[in-house]
Amino acid sequence: MGVDFKKTSHIILFAGVMPLLSLLIAWLFSKILPSLPYWVDTLSPIYGYGLIYLLFDRYLWRCPIFTAFGIVSIPNLNRRWKGKQRSSYQENGKNVEVKGCLEIEQTFSSVLVRGYYEKSKSESVVCAFTKLNSEIYLFYAYDNDPNTLKCGTMQQHKGSGKIRYLPADNRIEGFYWNSIGNQGDMFFEYETTELRKRF
Repeated sequence: MGVDFKKTSHIILFAGVMPLLSLLIAWLFSKILPSLPYWVDTLSPIYGYGLIYLLFDRYLWRCPIFTAFGIVSIPNLNRRWKGKQRSSYQENGKNVEVKGCLEIEQTFSSVLVRGYYEKSKSESVVCAFTKLNSEIYLFYAYDNDPNTLKCGTMQQHKGSGKIRYLPADNRIEGFYWNSIGNQGDMFFEYETTELRKRF
């Protein structure tokens, strides 16, 4: 996740192509507005590079061509997922199942996972994609805060999750464990690209 100068494709794009594009933008800028002070002209390649990188980081990285050339090797999970979690916690002798939504907010250089449930919400504090046994997983650590009006016996806690993307089914599944001694499975399907920030 992010720029890795150990990769040849990243060296070519970020140290070769983008600087050339930023110089071209600076040159065009100087032709359109030739009477600007010299210090603006000096800074314009830096601004140009920053603009190009910002566009790539926020939007362009999702284009399939960057995956084809090995520049992007992580899946695009930037959307809202709806499903359930099955917990090791039991009530009346049965494992509790909780409906919820995961919203993954992702750019080329960062990823954030938020969980929304009827009785609580969670937000990741650390997130990273990792390759294990030729598959890419999203690992994250989170803080969970109960809804004070509906939480019942639920308490504030910390936890971790591990997610695998199944592109053929457009769904994610995974496993979680938390600091209050529970663990369980997660099953979520694609709902929408809109991040609603609520249950």
